[in-house]
Amino acid sequence: MLKSRCKDCSREEARIRVHKWNQNNAIEHRRKVKQWRLNNPDKKRAMDAQYRAKNRDTLKVRKNTWYLANKHLIRSKRAAYGKLWQQRNKGRVVHYVRLRQIRKLQATPPWVNLKQIETVYELAAFLCKKTGNDYHVDHVVPLQSSIVCGLHCPANLRIILRSENQSKGNKTWPDMPMLTPTEIRQMIYEMI
Repeated sequence: MLKSRCKDCSREEARIRVHKWNQNNAIEHRRKVKQWRLNNPDKKRAMDAQYRAKNRDTLKVRKNTWYLANKHLIRSKRAAYGKLWQQRNKGRVVHYVRLRQIRKLQATPPWVNLKQIETVYELAAFLCKKTGNDYHVDHVVPLQSSIVCGLHCPANLRIILRSENQSKGNKTWPDMPMLTPTEIRQMIYEMI
Protein backbone atom coordinates (compact mmCIF):
# COMPACT_ATOMS: atom_id res chain seq x y z
CA MET A 1 0.00 0.00 0.00
CA LEU A 2 1.39 3.39 -1.05
CA LYS A 3 1.16 6.33 1.32
CA SER A 4 1.07 9.78 -0.17
CA ARG A 5 2.67 12.64 1.71
CA CYS A 6 1.99 16.34 1.45
CA LYS A 7 4.77 18.54 0.15
CA ASP A 8 4.94 20.65 3.32
CA CYS A 9 5.50 17.58 5.52
CA SER A 10 8.20 16.27 3.19
CA ARG A 11 9.96 19.65 3.19
CA GLU A 12 9.79 19.88 6.98
CA GLU A 13 11.20 16.37 7.41
CA ALA A 14 13.99 17.14 4.96
CA ARG A 15 14.76 20.39 6.80
CA ILE A 16 14.92 18.55 10.13
CA ARG A 17 17.12 15.81 8.61
CA VAL A 18 19.56 18.40 7.20
CA HIS A 19 19.58 20.31 10.49
CA LYS A 20 20.44 17.13 12.44
CA TRP A 21 23.20 16.26 9.97
CA ASN A 22 24.63 19.77 10.30
CA GLN A 23 24.64 19.47 14.09
CA ASN A 24 26.24 16.04 14.09
CA ASN A 25 28.82 17.01 11.47
CA ALA A 26 29.49 20.64 12.45
CA ILE A 27 33.11 20.75 11.28
CA GLU A 28 32.28 19.23 7.90
CA HIS A 29 29.28 21.56 7.55
CA ARG A 30 31.41 24.63 8.27
CA ARG A 31 33.98 23.46 5.73
CA LYS A 32 31.30 23.01 3.04
CA VAL A 33 29.73 26.41 3.77
CA LYS A 34 33.12 28.09 3.66
CA GLN A 35 33.94 26.39 0.37
CA TRP A 36 30.58 27.42 -1.11
CA ARG A 37 31.17 31.04 -0.07
CA LEU A 38 34.59 31.03 -1.72
CA ASN A 39 33.20 29.49 -4.92
CA ASN A 40 30.12 31.76 -5.12
CA PRO A 41 31.10 35.28 -3.93
CA ASP A 42 28.51 37.04 -6.12
CA LYS A 43 25.67 34.82 -4.90
CA LYS A 44 26.83 35.27 -1.30
CA ARG A 45 26.94 39.07 -1.71
CA ALA A 46 23.44 39.08 -3.23
CA MET A 47 22.06 36.83 -0.48
CA ASP A 48 23.61 39.04 2.21
CA ALA A 49 22.17 42.19 0.62
CA GLN A 50 18.74 40.57 0.36
CA TYR A 51 18.91 39.46 4.02
CA ARG A 52 19.97 42.93 5.19
CA ALA A 53 17.16 44.58 3.22
CA LYS A 54 14.56 42.14 4.57
CA ASN A 55 15.76 42.36 8.21
CA ARG A 56 16.93 45.97 8.42
CA ASP A 57 15.06 46.82 11.66
CA THR A 58 15.99 43.57 13.41
CA LEU A 59 19.66 44.00 12.51
CA LYS A 60 19.62 47.61 13.72
CA VAL A 61 18.17 46.60 17.09
CA ARG A 62 20.66 43.71 17.38
CA LYS A 63 23.58 46.00 16.52
CA ASN A 64 22.51 48.66 19.05
CA THR A 65 21.92 46.05 21.76
CA TRP A 66 25.35 44.52 21.16
CA TYR A 67 26.97 47.98 21.17
CA LEU A 68 25.35 48.94 24.49
CA ALA A 69 26.35 45.61 26.06
CA ASN A 70 29.97 45.90 24.80
CA LYS A 71 30.55 49.65 24.98
CA HIS A 72 33.33 49.33 27.55
CA LEU A 73 35.16 46.73 25.41
CA ILE A 74 34.94 48.93 22.32
CA ARG A 75 36.30 51.92 24.23
CA SER A 76 39.16 49.95 25.75
CA LYS A 77 40.07 48.47 22.33
CA ARG A 78 40.03 51.94 20.76
CA ALA A 79 42.18 53.30 23.58
CA ALA A 80 44.63 50.41 23.24
CA TYR A 81 44.78 50.90 19.47
CA GLY A 82 45.31 54.65 19.97
CA LYS A 83 48.24 53.99 22.31
CA LEU A 84 49.70 51.45 19.91
CA TRP A 85 49.33 53.90 17.01
CA GLN A 86 51.08 56.60 19.03
CA GLN A 87 53.95 54.23 19.83
CA ARG A 88 54.34 53.25 16.18
CA ASN A 89 54.04 56.84 14.89
CA LYS A 90 56.03 58.86 17.44
CA GLY A 91 57.26 61.26 14.78
CA ARG A 92 53.74 62.09 13.63
CA VAL A 93 52.52 62.50 17.21
CA VAL A 94 55.34 64.92 18.00
CA HIS A 95 54.57 66.77 14.77
CA TYR A 96 50.85 67.11 15.64
CA VAL A 97 51.62 68.24 19.19
CA ARG A 98 54.10 70.80 17.90
CA LEU A 99 51.60 72.11 15.33
CA ARG A 100 49.03 72.54 18.11
CA GLN A 101 51.58 74.40 20.23
CA ILE A 102 52.45 76.69 17.32
CA ARG A 103 48.76 77.41 16.69
CA LYS A 104 48.34 78.30 20.35
CA LEU A 105 51.34 80.62 20.23
CA GLN A 106 50.06 82.30 17.08
CA ALA A 107 46.59 82.68 18.61
CA THR A 108 47.92 84.21 21.85
CA PRO A 109 47.77 88.01 21.66
CA PRO A 110 50.62 90.01 23.22
CA TRP A 111 48.30 91.68 25.74
CA VAL A 112 47.07 88.41 27.29
CA ASN A 113 47.81 87.58 30.93
CA LEU A 114 49.52 84.17 30.74
CA LYS A 115 49.07 83.66 34.50
CA GLN A 116 45.27 83.71 34.04
CA ILE A 117 45.52 81.07 31.29
CA GLU A 118 47.73 78.93 33.52
CA THR A 119 45.15 79.25 36.33
CA VAL A 120 42.39 77.89 34.07
CA TYR A 121 44.52 74.83 33.22
CA GLU A 122 45.40 74.31 36.89
CA LEU A 123 41.71 74.50 37.82
CA ALA A 124 40.90 71.83 35.21
CA ALA A 125 43.63 69.58 36.62
CA PHE A 126 42.30 70.15 40.15
CA LEU A 127 38.75 69.23 39.07
CA CYS A 128 40.04 66.04 37.41
CA LYS A 129 41.84 65.03 40.58
CA LYS A 130 38.99 65.97 42.93
CA THR A 131 36.02 64.50 41.00
CA GLY A 132 37.69 61.66 39.09
CA ASN A 133 36.15 62.92 35.83
CA ASP A 134 38.28 63.84 32.85
CA TYR A 135 38.05 67.60 32.21
CA HIS A 136 39.49 69.54 29.29
CA VAL A 137 40.16 73.21 28.80
CA ASP A 138 38.10 74.09 25.76
CA HIS A 139 38.49 77.01 23.39
CA VAL A 140 34.94 78.34 23.02
CA VAL A 141 35.75 79.69 19.56
CA PRO A 142 38.15 77.09 18.06
CA LEU A 143 41.79 78.02 17.49
CA GLN A 144 41.59 76.59 13.99
CA SER A 145 38.54 76.00 11.85
CA SER A 146 37.63 76.37 8.20
CA ILE A 147 35.26 79.17 9.19
CA VAL A 148 36.76 81.07 12.14
CA CYS A 149 39.85 81.14 14.35
CA GLY A 150 39.64 82.16 18.00
CA LEU A 151 42.22 83.55 20.39
CA HIS A 152 44.12 81.72 23.11
CA CYS A 153 43.04 83.99 25.96
CA PRO A 154 41.09 83.56 29.23
CA ALA A 155 37.88 84.96 27.73
CA ASN A 156 37.91 82.17 25.13
CA LEU A 157 38.61 79.33 27.59
CA ARG A 158 36.20 77.18 29.57
CA ILE A 159 36.44 73.90 31.46
CA ILE A 160 34.20 71.09 30.19
CA LEU A 161 34.11 67.30 30.29
CA ARG A 162 36.37 65.51 27.82
CA SER A 163 33.43 63.76 26.11
CA GLU A 164 31.68 67.07 25.49
CA ASN A 165 34.85 68.69 24.17
CA GLN A 166 35.62 65.82 21.81
CA SER A 167 32.07 65.66 20.45
CA LYS A 168 32.12 69.42 19.83
CA GLY A 169 35.38 69.38 17.91
CA ASN A 170 36.14 72.62 16.08
CA LYS A 171 32.78 72.70 14.33
CA THR A 172 30.63 74.72 16.75
CA TRP A 173 30.81 77.81 18.96
CA PRO A 174 28.34 80.24 20.52
CA ASP A 175 26.68 82.73 18.15
CA MET A 176 27.73 80.54 15.25
CA PRO A 177 25.92 81.61 12.06
CA MET A 178 23.44 79.04 10.84
CA LEU A 179 25.14 78.77 7.46
CA THR A 180 27.07 75.90 6.02
CA PRO A 181 30.86 76.32 5.68
CA THR A 182 30.40 76.48 1.91
CA GLU A 183 27.91 79.36 2.23
CA ILE A 184 30.24 81.22 4.59
CA ARG A 185 33.21 80.78 2.21
CA GLN A 186 31.03 82.03 -0.64
CA MET A 187 30.15 85.15 1.40
CA ILE A 188 33.83 85.77 2.14
CA TYR A 189 34.78 85.43 -1.55
CA GLU A 190 32.06 87.88 -2.47
CA MET A 191 33.35 90.41 0.08
CA ILE A 192 36.90 90.24 -1.28
